[in-house]
Amino acid sequence: MKIITTLFLIISSLSAYSQNFYNNGEILTIQPSATLYVEGDLQNQAGSQLINDGKIILKGNIINNQAMAGGNSGIWVFNGNMPQSIHGTRSLKVYNFEIDNTNGVTLFDTVITNGLIYFKNGIITTNALASPFVVADGGGISSVFPPTDISHINGFVRKEGDGLFTYPLGDGIKYQKITADITQNTLGLTAKYIAGDATTGSFSPDGTDPTPLTDYNNKEFWNFSKPSGGTARAAITVYWDGYNDVSVMPLINRRVANRYINKWYNEGNVATVTGNSLAGSITSNVIVNNFTRLTLGTITGALPLNLLSFTVIPENNNALLKWKTNNEINVSSFNIERSIDGVTFGYSGNVKTNATTGINSYVYTDYNVAGLVSVNAPIYYRLKMIDNGGVYKYSEIRKVQFNGSIINISKVWPNPGRGVYNISLANNANSSIIISLYNEAGQLIKTQIVTNTNNGIINLSSYPNGVYLLKTNTGETTKIIKN
Repeated sequence: MKIITTLFLIISSLSAYSQNFYNNGEILTIQPSATLYVEGDLQNQAGSQLINDGKIILKGNIINNQAMAGGNSGIWVFNGNMPQSIHGTRSLKVYNFEIDNTNGVTLFDTVITNGLIYFKNGIITTNALASPFVVADGGGISSVFPPTDISHINGFVRKEGDGLFTYPLGDGIKYQKITADITQNTLGLTAKYIAGDATTGSFSPDGTDPTPLTDYNNKEFWNFSKPSGGTARAAITVYWDGYNDVSVMPLINRRVANRYINKWYNEGNVATVTGNSLAGSITSNVIVNNFTRLTLGTITGALPLNLLSFTVIPENNNALLKWKTNNEINVSSFNIERSIDGVTFGYSGNVKTNATTGINSYVYTDYNVAGLVSVNAPIYYRLKMIDNGGVYKYSEIRKVQFNGSIINISKVWPNPGRGVYNISLANNANSSIIISLYNEAGQLIKTQIVTNTNNGIINLSSYPNGVYLLKTNTGETTKIIKN
């Protein structure tokens, strides 16, 4: 362990090396162009002074128990081979901060930078609001090593001062930024990304855009906070990229949604929408103080139709869709869309509307879909409701599961028989099925394909008398007797 015992130490050469570095009440200065390599932990005890105008490369943890003066011009590089952490009773003040550790760095105390953060590799984790990563007024994010999926901050980031700032946030898996154009910020504005539901609330007409929201993204939000007594004014840019933010509404219906106390507010602003339905952004009007949970929201737009109910049930090999609506004003048709993964949907069919204001009932059968998935795996459906001008909205997603009792074989005859058996498929059976035949010992003796254009024939003439089991790839089992 390296212990500083002299009055002060100035590192002015090209580099100095230490295993563990313990500064107990002395002055440590790293001059410009100099580098201090610490292979283990670095401790800066109360009464010490640490001035970094060069570079500190740290492979271990740091414990800082001394108030630090800002304004140094150096860089701290965290590039350990194991998870690193920052502890202490006092905040760690740095100029530039670089993370280059695939195992990540965890903050147990506040880090304050008034320079740049370099995201080379690894996740910075800040678990507590009381110990965020603080970007001081004038600080920012490196454009050379910007945040990515593999390197960002999972936790709390506080921005001090005014100006345009993109919070380098994510969930440790995906980089999920949010931008604040801050025009007033007295005590700092903190944000954290959360993959989850910001919770329901009534839709208020009292936002900066008076049109009430009709929905919000319940899969993610950014939680903003400021210290008691602080004031913040900002326009917030929310982004979508297909991760936790599937929105099926047209771009013209998207808005910034703000949940404050127990209500959702529409903060605009459709004029700022960029991109397409897969990736883009929207910027709110200026919000003053009253914002806490922000995400992507939607308004109904020009489609007044009400979907009263929507169900999907299995019927043999088919999916039977039923739905009821009212207020079909200016509504053209329903597209039925199907998915086997709940994410990527494709066109299945179309039903014209009755175009009346009363209650309307619809039924649609999607034939022979059971064979698209394995037994008990779900198939997902949604309705795309389209008006005469092409504006549309989607229903909630419904799923249906086929439990294996799918009827593909209508008859096997003669049964019992002497060795040759005919197989008839049901009229609504899959286009082809695979049959496997097992003897009484459970041994597979043959397989073959039967199609709905030709009845199949099973020939057991060369096999001994007894009981055989015929199984299909859709889960059916039929007993065959040879005597």
